[in-house]
Amino acid sequence: MLSDAVATKMGFFRQTWWKHKKMHHWLLPALIPYLSKIGDNFDLLEPNTNLGEGQHRWNNVQTGVDMTTIESLMKYEQLDISVESQLQAAERTGDLRNTRNNLVHRYISRSNRRIAAHEKYKHTRVVDAKVRLREVTVAETQSRLKKAKAAVESDPSPRNQPR
Repeated sequence: MLSDAVATKMGFFRQTWWKHKKMHHWLLPALIPYLSKIGDNFDLLEPNTNLGEGQHRWNNVQTGVDMTTIESLMKYEQLDISVESQLQAAERTGDLRNTRNNLVHRYISRSNRRIAAHEKYKHTRVVDAKVRLREVTVAETQSRLKKAKAAVESDPSPRNQPR
């Protein structure tokens, strides 16, 4: 983490920014994977709340906005009854509008894609490490071979003379 001594040398706006981040001890670890305590699983979490937030618009379209509390509760009750009857009919008939386009399936698909991408990334890191190790081994072997050739060429013994 950035020390207070470094923060004091920053400008006023950076100091206030840093003070805000220090005030909320969870904020930087939530934004920076390196500071997080969840390690490899950091990339599997949703970076936003769009799945839940999208529901608000749908609710507002179905029920309206700018209502009193009682009116709002009554409209939501009607909406809940309507959705419940649709779900019961779908369960009874087995006829869903689109079985792969509900919130759960979209979330599962996105999670599976993220998990697969993360696994591919981990596999690539392992393969890259093996390639780097082999490149170092080849370079060391070539260096030893070059030294051995130089030693043979500089050796004046009769066995190294051409016939």
